Amino acid sequence: MFLGAAWTAAQTAPAGPVPEIRGVVVEAGTNLPLADAQVTVITVSKTPAAFDDLPTAAKIATDAQGAFRVSLDRFGNYLVQVEKAGYTDDGKNPIRNSPSNQYRVTLDNAHPAAEARFALARAGELTGRVVDDETGNPIPNFRVYPLALLYANGAPAQIGGKPAITDEEGRFAAAGLRPGDYLVEVRPQALDQEQFLEKFSAKDLDVIDRDYHRAYWPGGGALDSVLPVQVFPGASASVGTIRARQGPFYRIHVSIPAGGCTAGEKVRIIAEMLEFMDSGGGGQGSCGKDYLFYFLGGTPENRMRSILPLEVIDRNLDVTVPLGRGVDIVGRIVAAEGASRPPMEKIRIYMRVTGPLQFADEGDPVSPDAEGRFRFSNRPVARARMSVAGLAGNFDVREIHYNGSAVPDNIVSMNGTAMSHFVDIVVDDKPALVTGVVEDSDTPVSRPHVVLIRWPVSAEDVFLSARSTTGDDSGRFQFTGLAPGQYRILAVSPADAEQLDKPHVLERLLKHAESIELTPGGSLERSVKVARW
Repeated sequence: MFLGAAWTAAQTAPAGPVPEIRGVVVEAGTNLPLADAQVTVITVSKTPAAFDDLPTAAKIATDAQGAFRVSLDRFGNYLVQVEKAGYTDDGKNPIRNSPSNQYRVTLDNAHPAAEARFALARAGELTGRVVDDETGNPIPNFRVYPLALLYANGAPAQIGGKPAITDEEGRFAAAGLRPGDYLVEVRPQALDQEQFLEKFSAKDLDVIDRDYHRAYWPGGGALDSVLPVQVFPGASASVGTIRARQGPFYRIHVSIPAGGCTAGEKVRIIAEMLEFMDSGGGGQGSCGKDYLFYFLGGTPENRMRSILPLEVIDRNLDVTVPLGRGVDIVGRIVAAEGASRPPMEKIRIYMRVTGPLQFADEGDPVSPDAEGRFRFSNRPVARARMSVAGLAGNFDVREIHYNGSAVPDNIVSMNGTAMSHFVDIVVDDKPALVTGVVEDSDTPVSRPHVVLIRWPVSAEDVFLSARSTTGDDSGRFQFTGLAPGQYRILAVSPADAEQLDKPHVLERLLKHAESIELTPGGSLERSVKVARW
C-alpha cells in the first residue's frame, strides 16, 4: 500500500505523559469483540517508496475483550493496522471511506493519547464454473477476475485482485473477499502476453487471432448492464455457469511518420475499448468495436501526441498517426466588479480532462503569479473541468470564461481550430455561508452526510452541481465559499451516505430536498431533516 501524504519526522517525547494508542477490535455486524487480532503500529515519518519501507513501532495482540493498549517512546505520526486470519475490513466503499482496519493518528504534547475502534468482517468466497459457449465443455486453467463492484458519483467502478484459475472441471473459487457486491470478469487470455510488437514480419500483419471476449458475469454483458452477486461475511456465493465466448481479434498496424518524433525515440501508446471504459464514455458500434488510441512521447513541455478513435469491425487495420503538439492555455484570475483581488500565494488551478479521455489527463496544477496570470502548456484538445484550490475563505469562484464565453459546470470544451485559448476565472469577495443542524424526529443526527446542490442542476451530471460535507457529533454542519444563487439541500444518516453514490439515487432524493437562496455575502442557518428513501 502506498501512503501519499507527507508527514513530519517523529519527535522525541519530552518528560511528561507517555504517548499511547488504545482501542478495541470487533466483528462487523455482530459487534462482538475479536480476540488475538494482530495490531501493528507503524511510524510514518516521511512519504515512503512503498508501504514495506515504513518502520514498525510496536506489535500486540488484542485480549479476550478485543482490546489493546500500546505505549510508545516518542510523539509523532503513526499508522495503526489490524489483521486477523480469515477476516478482512468490513466492506465499506474504499473510494469514499478509509479502510476499517486502519487508523492514522498524530500524538503530541496536546494530544498524547488516542483511541480507535476497528471493525473486521469474516472473509467471503465467490465461486462459479466456466464452460465454452460453443461446445459447452468446461475450460480448465482459465483465468477469471473477481471484481468488487463499487460506485462513485453515480457511476460504477470496480476494484480487482488476484485472478482465480479454474480446475479440470472448469470450477473456480476466489476466497478472502471483503463482503460486498461482486462481478466476475472474463478477459482475453492473451492479455498477459505482449500486446505491442515492435518486431514483426509481413505475415504478422495478416494474422487474425482468436481469444475469449471480455464480458462481466452474471449475465455476460457490459459493466453497466450486469446485476452483481452479494458476498456475505463468512459465506460463499456463486455466479453460476459462465459461458465464455471465443471470437476473432484483429490487429492494428500503426505507422508514426518522422517529424513528430525522433527516429528511435520511444512513443507511449494507450489503447482503450470504449465499451468497457470505467468512465462510461463512447459506446459500441453497430457491428464492431470502438477503440481509442492515445499516443504520446517527449516531456510534458514539448510532448507530441495524437488521439485517434478507431472502429474495428471485421479486419485488421493499417493506420498512419502523425504526432503534434497540443495547445497552450493562458488565463488569469480576475476580481468581479467591485470586488477586491484575492491573495495568490496559495492558489492552485487544476484542469482535469473529463469523459473517455481521462487517462490522457496530464493535469498537474499551475500557480498564478502575483497578478493572477497563469498558463497551461501543451494540453490535449479535449473537454476539461477547471477547479481552484487554495482560494482564501472570504472569496468564491463566481464563473469561468473560455475565449470570452461563460462555461457551464466549469467545463472547458476546447476549440481545436481556435487561434488562441484564454480563460478568465472570475472571483468575488462576497461568498455566502450555510450552517445548520441535521435532525431526525427533532433529535440531532451524529455525523450526518449533507449535500448542497447548485440549482438548476447540471444537465450533464448532477454530481457536477453537488458539494457534500460530514456534520459533527451533534449534527452541525457548514458550507463556506458559496456563490450566490439557488440551491437544494438534503441530508442522510451516516449509514445511508454510501447509497448516494449509486446510479440515480441522488436525483430521486432531490424531490425531497429543501430549496434555499443565497445572497452575496449572506449567511443562512437551516435545520435539515434526514431524507427518507
